[in-house]
Amino acid sequence: MRSGAPIRNVEDLQLTGKSWNTTSAENYIGFDNISVPFKGMVCFKAANKMNTAVYDREVWFVVDEPGKWTLRIDI
Repeated sequence: MRSGAPIRNVEDLQLTGKSWNTTSAENYIGFDNISVPFKGMVCFKAANKMNTAVYDREVWFVVDEPGKWTLRIDI
């Protein structure tokens, strides 16, 4: 998200979690059958608000409780 709106031009989206596989569908990407605590990373490239430069983004996260989680990144 940027300024409250979804970013549509994300490039090179990657999810990484120690020894876990990702699963994906047309509009979904995530991890399956993790055990907690779980540490993961999201990497992607996204342009700035004026679309004049593209930056590498890296976000680490930790899930401490089981459940269904959505990671929302505001840049």
